[in-house]
Amino acid sequence: SWQLSRLRHATKDLEIAVEYRDQDFLKEAIVVARKAGVAKDLLESATRCLRKLQVEDEINKLLEGAMEAYELEDLEIAVRRAHHFDFLESESPMLRSGATQVHLRFWAGEF
Repeated sequence: SWQLSRLRHATKDLEIAVEYRDQDFLKEAIVVARKAGVAKDLLESATRCLRKLQVEDEINKLLEGAMEAYELEDLEIAVRRAHHFDFLESESPMLRSGATQVHLRFWAGEF
């Protein structure tokens, strides 16, 4: 049926949009996927991906500024904000660097 075909195409487009991390394509794919009845878990995953893409530059600038300023409190705030938006150290070199600096500065202060 046309509904099943629409669902298959919407699912495939959504998977491609997530893979290529294109904000505009992802926004459109999410809208179409909702209308087509794509599985809830795939829609939630795509929505999280879109949210991360929308704040990625902001997070990287925040982390970079905090690392350059060498202020532990600012760096902790930046790392917490990145984690709040589901960024992982394994996916973001900037976050990995910031989190490592937080740990190193903390332990340097303890010794």
